[in-house]
Amino acid sequence: MDYRDRLTEVGLSVEKAEARFERYVEDKLSDRAETIARTETMDALNEGILEGARQAQSDGLLSEPVKEWIATGDEITCVTCSALDGVQVALNELFQTDEGEEIESPPAHPRCRCSVAITEGETIPVESEQEQ
Repeated sequence: MDYRDRLTEVGLSVEKAEARFERYVEDKLSDRAETIARTETMDALNEGILEGARQAQSDGLLSEPVKEWIATGDEITCVTCSALDGVQVALNELFQTDEGEEIESPPAHPRCRCSVAITEGETIPVESEQEQ
């Protein structure tokens, strides 16, 4: 509503302001729908990977499954996901963010593009940048 009011304040007619406002609302709704779709798709993908690992463990195909956080690793990867990239924990454990939040698997936030991978064996500690 503020956007529509500002348009009329800068001199647009009510009709033009209303038309721009309607386009703005449509764009925002479309962006929100895309955010939900992308986030829910990544959530389903990662949950499927975890469930497959749980079933493999239950069937005796994996004795000590380990999950690893895999970040996309480009210029738009967030700080939280960059810090989790390569971190490994046991299948039944939670990842912990630098902020102290515990997460079972990606996505860590809306539009998160991270995934989880499953391997067999002990977790390998990730060296911090200071140790490298």
